[in-house]
Amino acid sequence: MCNFVDQNKHTIQYGLLITRAGDMERSTQSTWLDEGFTILKKTGAAGLTIENLTRRLKKSKGSFYHHFKSRDDYSEKLLSFWERKQTFDIIEISRQEKTFDGINTKLLELSTKNLDPEIEVAIRAWALRDPQARAFQERIDKQRFDFLRQMFSLKTGDPDQAQTISFIRYCFYIGSQQLIPALDDRTYREILGVLMEMFEQYITPSPQEESP
Repeated sequence: MCNFVDQNKHTIQYGLLITRAGDMERSTQSTWLDEGFTILKKTGAAGLTIENLTRRLKKSKGSFYHHFKSRDDYSEKLLSFWERKQTFDIIEISRQEKTFDGINTKLLELSTKNLDPEIEVAIRAWALRDPQARAFQERIDKQRFDFLRQMFSLKTGDPDQAQTISFIRYCFYIGSQQLIPALDDRTYREILGVLMEMFEQYITPSPQEESP
C-alpha cells in the first residue's frame, strides 16, 4: 500500500512537471513571436532575422532553434498566430451570435479591440514581396470577406448586394488602417455608423428582416 501511494505521488509530481514544462515551452515561444511583432512595427519584415531576434532577446541561436526549425518556420508560426488572433478567433466568437445586429455588434467590438494598424500594414507590405506572407494574407482576406458576406446575407435577400456591401465594408476597414495616422476608435465607429445607415437605404431586406 505504501509503495502504491509513493508511486502515485511520484506520478502526480512527474505529471505536474510535464505540464509546467509545456506551459513554459508555450510561454517562451510566445516571447519570440511577441518580439517578432515588435520588429514588424519598427523595421518591417526585413528585420525578422535570427540574428536580430536573438540580439534583441539576449538569447542564443540554440534557443531559437529549440523552438523553430528555421527562419521560414518562425515566419509561418508568426503569421499563423496573427491569422488566428485577428481573424479566426474573432469570426468564431462573432458567429456564436444568431442575428445580424448581434453578429455585427460583436464583430465591431472584437475587431476594434484587437486592432493594430501598424502590424496589419507591415504584414500587407511583407505580402507584396514574400510568397509565404502573401499566401497567408490572401487566406486572411478571403476568410474575413466571406464572413462579412455571410453576415450581410442575413440583412439582404440579394446575394449581389451582400457581395457589394461586404466589399465596401472590408475596404473601409483596410483603408482606415493605411491612413497616417490611422483612424482612432471613436472616429472609426462614427464613420462606420454613417456607412451602415447608407447600407440600410441601399439594400433589399431579407425574408428574415421582413418577418415580424
